[in-house]
Amino acid sequence: MGTPDAIRASGFGDHRASVVHRVSYFARIRNHGFNCGRVGTKKVGTHMNVYLGTALVFLAYLVVAWLVGSFLHLQGSDLWILRGALALIGLTGSVIFLWFHSKQKPAGPIAGASATPMDSEIAAVIGEAEARLRSSNLGRNAKLRKLPIVFLIGDSGTAKTSTMVHSGFEPELIGGQVYEDKNIVPTRSANLWYAKNTVFIEPNSKAAETGVWTRLLRRIQPGVIHSLKAGHAPRAAVVCLPCDAFFQGAPSDALAATVRRIRGWLEEIARTLGINFPVYVLFTKADRISFFAEFTKNLTKEEAAQALGVTLPIRSVQEIGVFAEQETQRLNVAFNNLILSLADKRRDLLAREHDSQKLAGIYEFPRELRKIRSTVIQLLVDLCRPSQLRATPFLRGFYFSGVRAVVVNEIARPAVELQPARSPEFNPDANATRMFNAGQRSVASIPQPQIVSARKVPQWTFLTRFFSDVLLQDHRAMASTGGSVRTNTLRRALLFAGSALCLLLSLALIISYAGNSALQAELRAAAREIPSGQSGFPSTSSLMQLETLRHSVEKLSQYRRDGAPLHLRWGLYVGEDLYPHARSLYFSRFHELLFGSTHAALLEFLKRLPTVPGPGDDYGILYDSLKAYLITTSNYEKSTQMFLSPVLLKRWMGDRNVDADTVALAKKQFDFYSEELKAGNPFSSENDSLAVERARRYLSQFAGMERVYQFMLAEASRKTQGMAFNSQFLGSAEVLVDTKEIPGSFSKTGWTLMQDAIKNADRFFSGEQWVLGEQASSGIDRGKLEQDLRDRYTGDFLAQWQQFLQAATVGRYGNLKDAASKLSKLSSNQSPLLALLCVISQNTAVDSPQIKAAFQPVQFVVPSTCTERYITEANTGYMNSLVALHAVIEQMANVSGSVEALTDQAMASARQGKIVVRQVAQNFRIDPQGHMESIVQKLMEDPITYVELILRNMGPAELNAKGKGLCTQFGELAGKYPFNPNAAREATLQEVNAVFQPQQGALWTFYDANLKSLLNRQGSRFAAKTEATISINPAFVKFWNNAVAFTDAVYPDNSPQPRLAYTLRSYRPEGVENVALTIDGQTVTAVPRAFVWSGNPNSEVKLTGGTGLAYTGLWAVFKFFVDADRWTKAVAPGDSAYTSVRTRHGQSGARLSERLFVEPQMRRGNRSVIGDFINGCRVFREAALPKRSADI
Repeated sequence: MGTPDAIRASGFGDHRASVVHRVSYFARIRNHGFNCGRVGTKKVGTHMNVYLGTALVFLAYLVVAWLVGSFLHLQGSDLWILRGALALIGLTGSVIFLWFHSKQKPAGPIAGASATPMDSEIAAVIGEAEARLRSSNLGRNAKLRKLPIVFLIGDSGTAKTSTMVHSGFEPELIGGQVYEDKNIVPTRSANLWYAKNTVFIEPNSKAAETGVWTRLLRRIQPGVIHSLKAGHAPRAAVVCLPCDAFFQGAPSDALAATVRRIRGWLEEIARTLGINFPVYVLFTKADRISFFAEFTKNLTKEEAAQALGVTLPIRSVQEIGVFAEQETQRLNVAFNNLILSLADKRRDLLAREHDSQKLAGIYEFPRELRKIRSTVIQLLVDLCRPSQLRATPFLRGFYFSGVRAVVVNEIARPAVELQPARSPEFNPDANATRMFNAGQRSVASIPQPQIVSARKVPQWTFLTRFFSDVLLQDHRAMASTGGSVRTNTLRRALLFAGSALCLLLSLALIISYAGNSALQAELRAAAREIPSGQSGFPSTSSLMQLETLRHSVEKLSQYRRDGAPLHLRWGLYVGEDLYPHARSLYFSRFHELLFGSTHAALLEFLKRLPTVPGPGDDYGILYDSLKAYLITTSNYEKSTQMFLSPVLLKRWMGDRNVDADTVALAKKQFDFYSEELKAGNPFSSENDSLAVERARRYLSQFAGMERVYQFMLAEASRKTQGMAFNSQFLGSAEVLVDTKEIPGSFSKTGWTLMQDAIKNADRFFSGEQWVLGEQASSGIDRGKLEQDLRDRYTGDFLAQWQQFLQAATVGRYGNLKDAASKLSKLSSNQSPLLALLCVISQNTAVDSPQIKAAFQPVQFVVPSTCTERYITEANTGYMNSLVALHAVIEQMANVSGSVEALTDQAMASARQGKIVVRQVAQNFRIDPQGHMESIVQKLMEDPITYVELILRNMGPAELNAKGKGLCTQFGELAGKYPFNPNAAREATLQEVNAVFQPQQGALWTFYDANLKSLLNRQGSRFAAKTEATISINPAFVKFWNNAVAFTDAVYPDNSPQPRLAYTLRSYRPEGVENVALTIDGQTVTAVPRAFVWSGNPNSEVKLTGGTGLAYTGLWAVFKFFVDADRWTKAVAPGDSAYTSVRTRHGQSGARLSERLFVEPQMRRGNRSVIGDFINGCRVFREAALPKRSADI
């Protein structure tokens, strides 16, 4: 609750520029006038507070002392002796406390001394600040002494005020003066700021040099009672030192004097408040360091907002050694790390800079910063030198900030023609200061062509993150200031009795505070996320953010109407203050996203009504549009959610095709708006009288029956509640959704009211006068009217409930666990499906044969007597089938392994459930118009049908996953030679066996585990079984046959090791001599000779004669045939294929050719077999098609 937002909500932070504020002139006069004698008054008031607090604590102690005797069951003299002794102890303690307090009182000003002008100004500023805090949401008890405080200390000209103004975290100026004639002025006495639940005090340097500084500290010192608490509000100091002082003449002496002076101010804080507190040194004007501009020029906005500096660990009080040496060493390490980090950044910045003249500056800036290192470290050591006798400040970190020039584009307005004076217009491009000067324009202008010009503006760097992420988030350092050395054990002991009595109240206040803080944080988070200024059709994300804000506002509205919960009260409830602001914010965004366009469309529709109604015009739509428009303007007290929300939603949707989630979000907003109208119209109550009169004249020309009928419906809806199924049956939307809402006039109670209204139609002849105005009822045939009304209402009643049933949909299942969860609800005795049918059955059980006949299927499944029990004899079989199906699905959902064994059982249970549904449906009456029998049967079958869909996809999905695993396993092997002829790496024999070895290889273990029941072997090839429950993909069958062909060739007769047999014979053309081919020591001749490749890793192939060829290794023979110049396939079965091997012969180098004939087993080293297998694995994607009984 202590945030800048809380202050702004109170009204004193309304300026656009939060820092542009000055203390009012009258406030200054008032504070100056009453300042005479203020010092003395404050002293007397403080003394009175101490005496009053001591007296209250003593009285509380006496009450406890009185009750102790009764609790111990003492009587007579013993009881009075105990009470007297305890009273004497309490009195003695009070006297001792007051004595200690008088001893510790600081010496006041000299008697008769008058307050200085600086005293008066600071008193005025602090008084104004506390008045503003008390008037905010922080409460009347909000005081500076109770809030976290950060002191901004430094000499004049160190940019303290500018630092706060450009800090980037939007501080509120609650006391003092910053601007004068649009310029930042030096601090006269003190400036007080509020941001992030923290007060920033910026005193004038002269105030810090005089006794005024001590008296200012006493004004924010915790009171007597508050000081006795264990933890105080945090205190910290930010010391501003300008970097330009490092580059002036004799900087060391001047800076040393400045540091000594500031150290005195810091010691005064520690001495007066009695605390150790962190000090953050901020070196401002870092742009005076050479090459700062070049280094920061190309920083992004986010980078420029980062803090540039080092946060130091908190020194332990138990550290031994010489402070100066240790601190100098520690600061040297920290400063070096900072310089190194800047040096590392140079690479990125150099890449961003396109001006070669700037590159050297980027590179040199860390070096320039290193030049002032020794001076900076010495200043930091001297500034926070600790004391062993009293509380002292400690150095928490040092940081740098400066200003860089950035180029902005702006529209420059050229010379304009002067025109007659007119009212000034708001200039959205103007800054906060120019806005207040807009009214000074007395001459308007004709816009001329705009000229875009660029100019440089200053931008403060390295500040935003320092305040928001370093200073205000340093909880550990702030926590160290919570305990004051002035607090002692005696004071805490005196408060023990009062604390015991107030324990319950304290707990209640803590809970209330936490609850209110959470309530405010929730609202603030929702308000921060909500988009603003959005135009066009809203997105789903925008509506979700609006829904979050609506939820918070609805909660506040409910608390306002019904009273806040007890745990939020106890005097801390902030809902009453938050509600008007939150309501205003919500409805402004609601108007932008939804209501504005909807209301405009509604009004435009009324304006465009023709003079005379057409033959196809619908009176109901026109009447509802006029009525809705009046409710949203002048007659907002007539609003009902059941009527207004659907009309607005339909008008908002128009002809658009909007998804269900977006519609649901928009409907919630219109529902809330319809209810909130009863409490007051958040928008204008003025309506377009011309459009209203036009619509009334238009409606007056319709037949009188329509006017009467609409009035009857409105009255009936006003007297009875409508039906929104999912809202009435909470949790039902998880399994069944019905988007149709039934107005109250079409409920069973509404039927009764309408029948009575039809019999007494005379009182409705004038219609709703606030909608239609004064209209004559002449021309109505009263004899025919009753029958027309009855027929019209019966038809509409039937249509409403038919639409209600048609809009019901059972939710699909995402997986087995989801199916088990939803079936559990659907099969329970509170089944949402039966509840839906019960609602329809009850409301259609009216005295109309037409209605009863149309809804006979519903009333057969769930009779209208279902108030206490949904399950009846007619639906018992159906519910038992759902229970059985749920049991199987739940068992499957909890099985960790394969569920194939339970799949058939679940499918059988599903088939049996559908049989039961069809048996029930045999009792349904056929509805030739609405076909209610088909809709009811489908609703009953859907929970079963959706289970079948999951089961049918489960087997293929599991097999597909395993099939992909097989090809993944083969992937590494396929990337090696000979499976990839271009690969440098060769497959080992062990890798080939791991995949293809019969019975033990990955292919055949996969077949035994998954494919035996799906593939049938026909000779050397496999084909999918027609009777299999899972259909195999043809691509996978082709892949599998290629793999089998390779296995049969390399591992004949299921050999455990490779034995690829082939036969070779050579044919040498005439003139070719001295050419010989040798494979593993056997020479190929013209006589056919058998060879066997057995996976010998030392295999050798040699071609001698001519140039000669040689291959060695496991795949030597494969390489020889792959490298052959030409390969000719066999023409007829049984023929030999041949390859041509060329070599050079003799000194002439003539190219000679030898032809080798290969029997069918080899065929180019079985390259075709390998290639077919690889291609099949690449083409393969799914082992099974995505349906259980399809071709695979």
